[in-house]
Amino acid sequence: MSSVGEYAFRNNKLQTLDLSPCDSFVQIGYFAFSSNELAAISFPSRIELILPGAFYANKLSDVDFSPCSTLIHIGARTFTENVSLDGFQLPFHTIYADYGWKDKNDSLYAAGDYV
Repeated sequence: MSSVGEYAFRNNKLQTLDLSPCDSFVQIGYFAFSSNELAAISFPSRIELILPGAFYANKLSDVDFSPCSTLIHIGARTFTENVSLDGFQLPFHTIYADYGWKDKNDSLYAAGDYV
């Protein structure tokens, strides 16, 4: 399996998600895990794209991107409505490390910045 499609697991009362064993997993679709009760997520190391709203309206308080060396996109509203989540550390990408991260307002952030 290389991806989860849009709305695939929306509104299923999921509490934890461990994708770390999925070596070929590269994309999480639009609102794929939205409106659940996720308190913890473990990302696969090769994830590249997290599309908008993927984890909208859950119970996340922390997000750890440290294993995500190939992540190049975190979509808008991905973590909106996770009221206990104050922010997260932007991941380091092995290929695009010099480019940093850009938000919807075109503000630039360095890898490792807490946003």
